[in-house]
Amino acid sequence: MSRQKLTRPLATYESAGKIKRGGRMMADTYARITDSVLLSPAFQDLKPHLQMLYIAMRVQDIGKRKPNRDYDESSPAWEMVRSEQCFYFPFHTARQYCSRYQGNSGRLYSDIEILIEHGFVEKVLSGKNAREKSVYRYSDKWQHWKPPD
Repeated sequence: MSRQKLTRPLATYESAGKIKRGGRMMADTYARITDSVLLSPAFQDLKPHLQMLYIAMRVQDIGKRKPNRDYDESSPAWEMVRSEQCFYFPFHTARQYCSRYQGNSGRLYSDIEILIEHGFVEKVLSGKNAREKSVYRYSDKWQHWKPPD
């Protein structure tokens, strides 16, 4: 007998239902994060603000614009961004979630590098030189992360 996927609406203690984004009310989104991630040595090694940054990035997984909609199949970057695991995480989004990044984009990008080193995300395309949004992809390398000696 196969297991049925159980879905239930978010409870009132989990969500207000809607949130104001860009001047209009939008459906609330959430991050799916498992115990194995939260209890992993890679996640436990992160400072609290980096854990929050990762959680904010995970919220981008559901209900947000994906890079594969913005690139044409004939584009040279198509193969890199076509995965559903790719996402944007621009500076203005980071500022919504973490006050640490108010007016300091350099701090955000150095923190993202730490998440990359710990194996939670990978940078697929850098938008730095073209002043475009960078594209990131979720990674499972955190499962094999070892603290530096």
